[in-house]
Amino acid sequence: MENFLFTVNAVLPLFVIIAAGWLCRRKRLIVEDNIRFINRLCFRVLFPCIGFSSGYSSTLSFSDLRLIGFSLGAYAASFAILLLAVPHFVRDREQACVVIHAGFRSNIVLFGIGMAYNLFGEVGAGPSILTVATMVPLGNVMSVLLMKIYDRGEGEPVNAAAVIRSVATHPLIIAALLGILCSLSGVVLPTIIIEPIRDLAGAAAPIAMLGLGARLNFRSAAEHRRLLAAGCVIKLILLPAAVVAAGWLLGFRRYELGAIFIDFAMPTASVVAIMADSEGGDAALAGEMVVFTSAFSCFTLFAGVYLMRSIGLF
Repeated sequence: MENFLFTVNAVLPLFVIIAAGWLCRRKRLIVEDNIRFINRLCFRVLFPCIGFSSGYSSTLSFSDLRLIGFSLGAYAASFAILLLAVPHFVRDREQACVVIHAGFRSNIVLFGIGMAYNLFGEVGAGPSILTVATMVPLGNVMSVLLMKIYDRGEGEPVNAAAVIRSVATHPLIIAALLGILCSLSGVVLPTIIIEPIRDLAGAAAPIAMLGLGARLNFRSAAEHRRLLAAGCVIKLILLPAAVVAAGWLLGFRRYELGAIFIDFAMPTASVVAIMADSEGGDAALAGEMVVFTSAFSCFTLFAGVYLMRSIGLF
């Protein structure tokens, strides 16, 4: 019963807020302009505050570097496996591109950070912040590579400088690095600075979840039901189970194993739908993949957290 209550208290509040966001959109209390504002607020202010606060509160150790290395390796491996396997089962190139992209690209910034903060608090969320800050640039590179591989011949060559610039200027990465540098250099920030940053970090998860719920738009997906079912199973069950098992075998425990679970168990990132629409791919399938993995993740995340808590992995 204790593990069940822990899971309920840690996971369900986020989905209640997501449901509230969806209801607000249905009642037109939140409109498209509000959603764009929430996105900008989260990515440019609130998540950087989490990144800085977690980096400032932690010290980078060999264990952290080992975790980062594992996460990046597992991320690249998942991309490679999907790239090789999916075309054997999904013959349509545009749909195959979407299934691959939806399979490896997780909503780790918007959803994952909020989940880590809710599960483990500021100190326990530190490993998740570190892995997210390093997985974001790799994810950007792999997404561009995937689009190039499935380019139908109409696109321009990859602008390497633009990719590097987008990674180097990502607010979360900059903030996390600044926090780590302050921690390593021994800089002690006055309360008047660090406390407002922590207060803003605490507001990040509920605001982000509200915006995520407002973006959900369930549409008829009968045409893609088999691909959606396969995509949800791969994204929400098979991939996280395999990576968490590998992490456990390599000796990761508690917050580190929690970070691994969060990094790979999150639903598909909305950027998958955006890139499918603008750079080639089945945009309808991509949008449905984002919606349905987000919806079903409320069950898979609850089950995953409860199971890992029950067997003592958290």
